[in-house]
Amino acid sequence: MIVFPKAIDAASDLACVDVGDARLTVRLTKIAETMAARPKASLPDAFDEAGLEGVYRFMSNPAVGFDRIVEAQTKQTASRCGKVPICLVVHDTTELAFELREDCYRTHLSRISSSRQGFFLHASIALSGDGSLQPLGLVAGLPYVHAKGVAHDAESKRYWEKRGGLFENEGDRWLDSVTVSETVLAETGSRVVHVADREGDSFGLFGALVQQRKEFVIRLAQDRKVEGDGVDVISDAVSTTPFLEGTREIEISKRTPSKQLSARKAHPARRGRKVLMSFRRAHVTIPRPSKRANSEHLPSKINLTVVEAVERNPPPGEEKVRWLLLTSEPCDDLDDVLRVVDWYRARWVIEEYFKAIKTGCSYELRQFAGAHPLLNMLGVTLALAMQALELRSRARVEPDAPATQVLSRGQIALLVALVPKHKLKPDATAHQALMAIATLGGHLKRNGPPGWLVLYRGYTRLRDAETVWHAMQAAEKM
Repeated sequence: MIVFPKAIDAASDLACVDVGDARLTVRLTKIAETMAARPKASLPDAFDEAGLEGVYRFMSNPAVGFDRIVEAQTKQTASRCGKVPICLVVHDTTELAFELREDCYRTHLSRISSSRQGFFLHASIALSGDGSLQPLGLVAGLPYVHAKGVAHDAESKRYWEKRGGLFENEGDRWLDSVTVSETVLAETGSRVVHVADREGDSFGLFGALVQQRKEFVIRLAQDRKVEGDGVDVISDAVSTTPFLEGTREIEISKRTPSKQLSARKAHPARRGRKVLMSFRRAHVTIPRPSKRANSEHLPSKINLTVVEAVERNPPPGEEKVRWLLLTSEPCDDLDDVLRVVDWYRARWVIEEYFKAIKTGCSYELRQFAGAHPLLNMLGVTLALAMQALELRSRARVEPDAPATQVLSRGQIALLVALVPKHKLKPDATAHQALMAIATLGGHLKRNGPPGWLVLYRGYTRLRDAETVWHAMQAAEKM
């Protein structure tokens, strides 16, 4: 039986934020509790007049900072990671953009387009590596801007330089996040494996990881040169090896066309479908690129394993699915290869996390006038989004576990009353309880398994009902 780490609760994770004033920490906890009940709501809808003023004052307070809010979360993440043997740290970047209205510029944000300002978030999240992919929390969060977006605004440029969000080489953010993650998880005793998509394909990154003896899985974006008899590039090396006996069916998600041309080219639209994948691997020696500047500190060559996961017979009209994964793992047999492939597939969880930030918590609709309050609000939103993401996963880790592992007995009793058709019993399972919550959130069985958004909507409605129940009990005692 899998032992559940303690459930992620945004308010609890933020309760240890150190901003030099205990009253500010209390206020932050109350803000998180209120927003957790209705994460998608606008601030005026979520708070009364006094509460709304308190939110704006808190987020604009110079004593409050994004880094301190994140640090509180990473401490709690480390505590949860210490309870699992393998911890996957997934790294990725997303754009956070805010509409320009009537040329009303927000201070210190980068100009993304003629109608949008914003910045980028490079995030690192921890997942359990036991196959469950249970979210364990945020490990690192690095907001940054493209230098060209603030080049003509000296004050904004200084702002981002001061907080470490302006790079001479933006690829450095990957290694920076790995370094921060390793520091956060150093005392956990958990085995740490870093996972990155194609944007992480950089000799500077995996060369440093090899040098530091870190474990990783990175999807390749380019067919790199290799050393060896009769082979010039990685594809040559892989093609000389036989496919391993054994296949695996995986499900790829639907991908809608991106608004950005570069993103459409890198990630073309596709329909969701099941794919039968075959596998092979090769051990390669990759030389340090001769044209890479300032790389003398990196190894002249590195020995790694490349895993190819490929759809050998795609349906007519469908583009073949193919991944080339560079890993520190030796991959001696099929089980090793499948483990590496599954570790890479964990990368999709961070996509859901970004969706939780933007869609589930409506972050890009927040109306703060500058970078400082927006970053503070982002710090809170990161905790709320992780709570939402983790909720769905808990029932999937072990569906037959008691419902009391995901909900309190009082919440289960409320579910019995609110969703009578599910006929929940005192000994209900986690899966049965989560399905009742999904129904409360508007889920219909014909739509397949519930997603995190409908589950979180149902959970917030349950929390609302719980709040009313407690208020009624308090009123009766008066």
